[in-house]
Amino acid sequence: MTQLVIAAADAGRDKPAVINRDNNYAVSFGELKARAQSAAIAMSSESGIDDSALTVALMTAVPGLAVSGPKGLADTLTAIRIQAMMVLAEPQQV
Repeated sequence: MTQLVIAAADAGRDKPAVINRDNNYAVSFGELKARAQSAAIAMSSESGIDDSALTVALMTAVPGLAVSGPKGLADTLTAIRIQAMMVLAEPQQV
């Protein structure tokens, strides 16, 4: 999942990774990648961005996610996977 988010951020930095149902906030792939990089540094992760850093980034970026439980996280990850695949499927402009 982490590599998919990184690839989507590299291909479409400003594309939304997470959008809430009411469309009153969105988290872009670029923001999510930056937050995950910061989390990896804070956690002294030698491997760089990993799933733990991505999870921390999501918990700080998405309001209410931390209290939504495992199902909320799973639903969010599924939505991010779909968004990332859509970004990566778009023709890239040169």
